[in-house]
Amino acid sequence: MLTPDPQSKFRPRRRHKKSRNGCMECKRRRIKCDEAKPSCSRCILTKQDCIYQPTSPTTQAQASADALEQNAEPSLFLPPPSPHSAVSASPSPSYEMPKLSPGPLITPTQQFNLDTTDAGLYHHYLQHTSRTLTDNQRDFHALQICMPTLALRSKTVYHSILAVSAACMCCDIIYKDPPPDISTVSNILMTGYHHYNLASERLRELVSRPSSATAEPLLAAPPLLVPFATSSQQINHWISSRSESHPSQKLLATTPRDVIILSRGISATIRALASQASSTSLPTSPQSLLLEEIDSMDIDDYNTLLPIPGPPLSLPPSHNHPMYHIIKTTSEAAFSKLQDRIDSAFIFSSPAATRFHSQADLAALSACATAFEFISTLRSAVFPPSHLAPGESIPLPPCMTTHPHLPQIRQWLVNFTCRPSTPSPTEHMTRPFLSLFVHAPQAYLDLTLPLLDKRLEGPRQNTTPGGVHDELSFVEALALDIYAHWSVLMFLAAEESWFIGKLPHITLTGMLNRFGDDFVGRLWPDTSGGTGGSKEGEGKGEWWPRSMLKIERELGRCHRSHT
Repeated sequence: MLTPDPQSKFRPRRRHKKSRNGCMECKRRRIKCDEAKPSCSRCILTKQDCIYQPTSPTTQAQASADALEQNAEPSLFLPPPSPHSAVSASPSPSYEMPKLSPGPLITPTQQFNLDTTDAGLYHHYLQHTSRTLTDNQRDFHALQICMPTLALRSKTVYHSILAVSAACMCCDIIYKDPPPDISTVSNILMTGYHHYNLASERLRELVSRPSSATAEPLLAAPPLLVPFATSSQQINHWISSRSESHPSQKLLATTPRDVIILSRGISATIRALASQASSTSLPTSPQSLLLEEIDSMDIDDYNTLLPIPGPPLSLPPSHNHPMYHIIKTTSEAAFSKLQDRIDSAFIFSSPAATRFHSQADLAALSACATAFEFISTLRSAVFPPSHLAPGESIPLPPCMTTHPHLPQIRQWLVNFTCRPSTPSPTEHMTRPFLSLFVHAPQAYLDLTLPLLDKRLEGPRQNTTPGGVHDELSFVEALALDIYAHWSVLMFLAAEESWFIGKLPHITLTGMLNRFGDDFVGRLWPDTSGGTGGSKEGEGKGEWWPRSMLKIERELGRCHRSHT
């Protein structure tokens, strides 16, 4: 007599819900259709025409209900948040996804020939966006293969891919000669906002009901939304600057609020998963999770999951930026002067000084000093100080080097989203520099963001008597001074990432237009902005961010004259 073997390796047949309203192509092939409209995922993947049979209103309502149930994210056994969880204990703000308000909607004046349907945007991601989001070979496999595969099972990731694809389309054309029609760019950007908001809403739902299924979309989608939130700022600026009714004092839509929320949300999710992994023993290994994923994909060619070969590792594109050596040779002295200004601010605010400020000012000043220390460490790691011996490196804090242990997450996603942003002279700069938004004190961001909100595209008309711009407290001026130095470093990241683009240039220009060329020199006269010295940017009293902006503008003019 045969008895059941408790160790049997046979698995029960997976139960699934039948698709009764699938497209004609899936019915012809007798495979399950996810019934996505206007094109299902399989037709998008195989580039087939997706055609549905007409349905009655009752059937359509039932199909919508089935789609909502089917598109619910799988579960990953995340514990519900508690007052003692890593996320709650973090000083970071709660992870609430932003819902961006669309930029200026312009009535179309011509029909653009770029395909912004879901299928078109997905195809554009596969053929172009996934290959240009980064030049870092370690991310090719995740962006070009794993992300689009995961998007076919996760609507959150799917809408994130379509959003960044739309932003990529815009950035591909706005700096072309001749420039595109404004309505063309506006319509593509509005499509991107549509998918961004859909992805944000789904992320909010996943955060509100943590479970076994929420971790992977929470880790996979935000890194795709960050490029959209960043690039949409410069795209909106391009649209505003070219609108016929463009007012001279129009506000710049370049505040990185949404990038900050997304970045800190990723960090909070990683901390929660790492805390869970350290407190529980998970029986499922990453290898078995991968096999289970392959078993459920119904894709004919599993070889597409293998890493693709790439070119030999080389120095990142930032080293080819025309300002790379200028910034490398001048930044050490510039950061030293900024450190002196921070030290003098502490002395000026000390109780022994004649002018004593509130505890809030002292706390804000301390937050500025911490943010500058982080940026200074990034700079020193990318451009090692001259006093270091060959092969010697500066010590880095754990936040820049610690790799989290997340056995419950597939390895490709851990390697892509969770690996530390370690700066070095030979690594790409975009990730380490953007990590400022994660590791800077919240008090520094709360101080700086309202000031960035005030930036204008052109100089103010209503200046105070004598032509003086808005007065800043010494703490506010110091916060902007630090952010301006970081923006200069971001010039180099723009060479690596199209979604950074001209944003550092726009940021510094708006800052100087709003607060004046000498907003730092008014409080620190040694930085009043003289032009002495043998070379521009090396003169005594020259404020480094302004001199770098001048050089960047001149290089841009030379480039345009040669093209």
